[in-house]
Amino acid sequence: GLFTSLESIDMESTGLIGTLPTSLGNLHRLVQLRLDHNHLTGTIPSELSSLTNLEELGLQGNVFRGTIPELQTLTKLKVLLMDDNQLTGSIPSSLGALPKLEQFTLDNNLLSGTVPKSLCSLDLRRNDNSTHFGQDFDTTLPQVTCSCCGGSTVAPKDNSEYEKDDGGN
Repeated sequence: GLFTSLESIDMESTGLIGTLPTSLGNLHRLVQLRLDHNHLTGTIPSELSSLTNLEELGLQGNVFRGTIPELQTLTKLKVLLMDDNQLTGSIPSSLGALPKLEQFTLDNNLLSGTVPKSLCSLDLRRNDNSTHFGQDFDTTLPQVTCSCCGGSTVAPKDNSEYEKDDGGN
């Protein structure tokens, strides 16, 4: 097709509206996909796992719903930005198997469950926010248990619907 040789799509903050087409998975040469800060809705297509040359995936600041797709085939991925959406469900443990991942954001979503131990061992020295599972983790992800953070259930400070559980249940 006409666009199959594309290596970069950077449409950050361009006012995009709608859902991501599954046909994005056909852009096998894509190295960078930046669609941050738009008005994209729907689910994140599992077909993105076909983009095996992808090094940057930026989907932050949209209105994506549903679960995080399995992306373990994206072994070249260095940057994965999914914060500020409405993602639900648990964090896939397969994300911890991404060998080159350096920057990873998931804060300000509706995730639940446990942070997989595989993510605790990632070297995220270049991470620029609290999804490093460190000191500020307890303010960004509602109802997520973090074994890397001492095992407590954490909740955002500004949401009275949740209560912080320091008991480690």
